[in-house]
Amino acid sequence: MACSSILEKDLACVFGSVRAKVLCCGNLTVMPVSQMAGDRFESFLCQKENLVIGVALTTEVCRDALLSHPCTPSACIALGRLMTACALTGLVRAQGETSIQVLGDGVIGTVFSDVTREGHLRGTVKNPGAVVPASFLGSKTRRTIQRAIGRGSLSVMRYGDDMEFVQSITPLVSGEVDLDVEYFINTSEQVASALQCDVVLDDDGAIRVAGGIIVQTLPGAQASDIEQVRRAIHDGWADRLRAAASLDELLSGFLPTFRGLDKPVSLAWKCRCSKARAVAALAMLN
Repeated sequence: MACSSILEKDLACVFGSVRAKVLCCGNLTVMPVSQMAGDRFESFLCQKENLVIGVALTTEVCRDALLSHPCTPSACIALGRLMTACALTGLVRAQGETSIQVLGDGVIGTVFSDVTREGHLRGTVKNPGAVVPASFLGSKTRRTIQRAIGRGSLSVMRYGDDMEFVQSITPLVSGEVDLDVEYFINTSEQVASALQCDVVLDDDGAIRVAGGIIVQTLPGAQASDIEQVRRAIHDGWADRLRAAASLDELLSGFLPTFRGLDKPVSLAWKCRCSKARAVAALAMLN
């Protein structure tokens, strides 16, 4: 989001372990979300409703992933949704390095992604060549991948600075990946949240735009507020992602008022293999 002038004010709240700042922006440069340069994670505050919002734009990350792991459309969407959800869950409350693994019995098999505090993302899918006939949910923009993922479980690992980790496992409730991550946050971490991620493909299978949104309650929020936002996000996120002219327009469809929090975190595809990480990954597989 480009601004000709930015007024920074200290915000009297602590967001996770990070002190937030309000960014009051004027004279915004309008650019379609699908054409914005540079993937990033940005957080926002909806102060009246006591909601915090995280948005991840991951188009280039997903494109870079395809260069390393050529995928069919269904596998591409599964991997893109998981990488985007991983960025959202790892960065929305500055929770540090996060790994998420989807273990389904569908033709795609296992899907894995992780993210660091610095916004370095990576991911892989076991069967990238899996072919599943295209099927859509409500519109010609959001594809369903339920048949490709199947039934199974979702495993999330949170890492500390010393590489010690906490692992949690929940069942797959939809097979759409992003909704399964949303279920995990609400049930296992018990944070009232709404989450939606998507990868929008062109007719030739190329990635047009990818991104996701997470909305979580802060103390004092009403349950009705998050449920209203959840319905709005689930009803047309992919369409809005494709059509929005700016981040402001993208968010205003769900939340009438919001303010930026702190500085954006750049997101990038980056491999970080090491012996310690390999041991941790093996531990995740029991």
